Amino acid sequence: MNRMMIAMALFLLALPLRAEVVEPPGAENWDTLRQRGVELHEKAKKLRADAAARHSEAERTCPDDLFAATCMDDANRKRTEVEREAKRFEREAREVERQVKAHDRVLKDAKRAEEAPQREAEALRHAEKNRREQEEAQRRVARKAAEDEARRAKQR
Repeated sequence: MNRMMIAMALFLLALPLRAEVVEPPGAENWDTLRQRGVELHEKAKKLRADAAARHSEAERTCPDDLFAATCMDDANRKRTEVEREAKRFEREAREVERQVKAHDRVLKDAKRAEEAPQREAEALRHAEKNRREQEEAQRRVARKAAEDEARRAKQR
């Protein structure tokens, strides 16, 4: 029991007291911020996995302990604390992702606005091409109809 309590105490001391606050970065740091979001999710996942493993170990060893109920209470309390820490990391990761997505939307909108005149000019060229092709098709139909009419007139 003493070894387990010492190990749990050392583990809790190794945990950061709270998740770090992310400041909005400069334009050159967006890739770094993206990576930070991924790392925070991974950190939270690892914390949860480690806490689950420690809790399973406590469930296995606590019944042998003289103070089994206290041992399990401590294990549950520690798991809850780690879960809170993991949630803090995930909240921070979601905030980072929101910032990155907002930045990406701004960039995409700016690019779209920049390319709008080119797209509009291309659409006009395409419409003009379609109009010419349609006129040519109508001329062919009219010419064919005139040829057919002339052929019928000859046959009469």
